[in-house]
Amino acid sequence: YETYPHSADLKMMPMANCLDCHGGDETYAKYQFERIDEEFLKSIHVQHVGDKFTCSSCHDQHYYQSVARNASTIQEIVDYNNDMCLVCHGSTAKYRLLTDKIQRPLNEIHDWLPNQKLHFDNVRCIECHTQITDTLMVSHNIQAKEQARKNCSECHSANSVLRASLYKYENLQS
Repeated sequence: YETYPHSADLKMMPMANCLDCHGGDETYAKYQFERIDEEFLKSIHVQHVGDKFTCSSCHDQHYYQSVARNASTIQEIVDYNNDMCLVCHGSTAKYRLLTDKIQRPLNEIHDWLPNQKLHFDNVRCIECHTQITDTLMVSHNIQAKEQARKNCSECHSANSVLRASLYKYENLQS
């Protein structure tokens, strides 16, 4: 993989995941790929889709950036992360590649949420749909919709979920 363009025989090999190249590599230790993999394997995506759902289902290995650590604004983080989710959850065609379930429109699924557009534009999907962890920058344990946060005060309070997740890197730096 160090030579680009990659040799033709690599096209016949299974798609690599993050750990195939970066697992145990001290250069990338700060990203905690092993811990991310543990979280990822618990996620609803892996539970329902299995081996068809991999790191590259969300992260393009050629273009991925650690935006949560390098973004100049929170809006940039929100947009980048939500775009990853919306690749499938905003497209019936891509959603159907992974499941036979009927996809309902996002605004219908989130009809309980006040000020939907404001939330969709300013909060990452993962703020409500992951289990927050203190030790990882971004949780990869995507939870079932029944386990999503629906309590307003979890985000709209002094010690909120948002401070522990969306604003985590900013808080760590200050």
